[in-house]
Amino acid sequence: MRLAGIHKNSFVDYPGHIAAVIFTRGCNLNCWYCHNRHIIDKAGETANAQSILSFLKERRGFLDGVVLTGGEPLLQEDVLDFMRTLKSTGLLVKLDTNGTNPKALSSILKEGLADYVAMDIKAPYGKYDLITPIEDVESIQVSAGMIMEANAEYEFRTTFAPNLAAEDIGEIAQSVRGAKKYCIQQFKKSEGMRAKIAPDPHGVVEIMRAEALAKKYVRNVIVRGAY
Repeated sequence: MRLAGIHKNSFVDYPGHIAAVIFTRGCNLNCWYCHNRHIIDKAGETANAQSILSFLKERRGFLDGVVLTGGEPLLQEDVLDFMRTLKSTGLLVKLDTNGTNPKALSSILKEGLADYVAMDIKAPYGKYDLITPIEDVESIQVSAGMIMEANAEYEFRTTFAPNLAAEDIGEIAQSVRGAKKYCIQQFKKSEGMRAKIAPDPHGVVEIMRAEALAKKYVRNVIVRGAY
């Protein structure tokens, strides 16, 4: 595994649990607002996987779980073996993914290697180019359907970027109608953004409108970082 590092404890990355967060190197998307741009490329300095696993075993009495995020973890060829090792620690395992690799995701769900899956849906499927250049959105749709049918806990989430409208959030929620949870995340500026001049985040009124539209299709809508 090409790992970029570990955040040793987090109270927000795994809902309801204290978790360590492991970052993988490499991503096949290039979202204009990405906060982890420094690890988009698979090349670069990597963290020692064995040291990270040893740390997790030592902290089992304090940590509830571990989050595997990125980058995009499912780009890693040995991600299944790594997740099996994570499960063997006795910790709960959460996977963050962009949904572009339904084949790997299917194997993970069938083996029960993820107790919780958080999948980003960047925009309505017909408007992904507002956020990132991509040709294959069908794989993302397949992954979303697969997650909704699996036994694992899950959430879908969207960063409410300034170039998305409340109606776009409603359309995304409609595409996962009946999902257990949909999270609207407030956009935050960062130094690594591709946009030369980043627009300001949406105000509370627009976020509330987006939340109301999403609730027409998903009962449990969570807003993060805005109120």
